[in-house]
Amino acid sequence: MSDWHYQIMGQVVGPISSAELKQKAAAGVIQPDTLIRKASGGNWVPAAQANGLFSASATISPPSPIAVAPAIVPAVMPPQPFVLPERFSVVIKGVDIGIMQLATLQFRLVIAAVPALLALVGVVIIPYLIVAYFVFR
Repeated sequence: MSDWHYQIMGQVVGPISSAELKQKAAAGVIQPDTLIRKASGGNWVPAAQANGLFSASATISPPSPIAVAPAIVPAVMPPQPFVLPERFSVVIKGVDIGIMQLATLQFRLVIAAVPALLALVGVVIIPYLIVAYFVFR
């Protein structure tokens, strides 16, 4: 009776008898691609090459499939127009400002900035252009 060794995930197991080797092969512990060798120091070979260990129709088993849940595909919905809620507001420094008040405030800020921009043009840019005209002509 020969003693055998086999490898599982890189770890050498054994020695075990030929009967135990056949039992482990029948139980699925040893697969056709599992490396085995005789305890006397033989070469490591796939278990499928051992005579009588597996039936002639046995082949290296493919890896077991991983169960994957089917992808959930959302139903395609047509684009919906944006509708403001009945009450849409913004809180600025503790003051609740409605959307129309906010739009009016922004408009007033833009209108208030126009004179400041005109003053900048009149005070800074026009004198600069006049000086540049006389200096660089």
